[in-house]
Amino acid sequence: MAGRNLKSEEKELYNDITVYKIGLDGIAIITSNENNISDLTTQQVQKFILAKLQTGKVLVEVTAL
Repeated sequence: MAGRNLKSEEKELYNDITVYKIGLDGIAIITSNENNISDLTTQQVQKFILAKLQTGKVLVEVTAL
């Protein structure tokens, strides 16, 4: 089982493998009522998550994305 698509070299190595998708992940963005954010694009959420992963810091200023 893998949480990603097979890499091309894995497909070549196991050329007789059958892949079954058994689920999908979801992400919920929840903000405080005091936060004036009313609309985020998918691109903004991606940048936010990548920045968090790269820096290990919680980002507060979402509008700067």
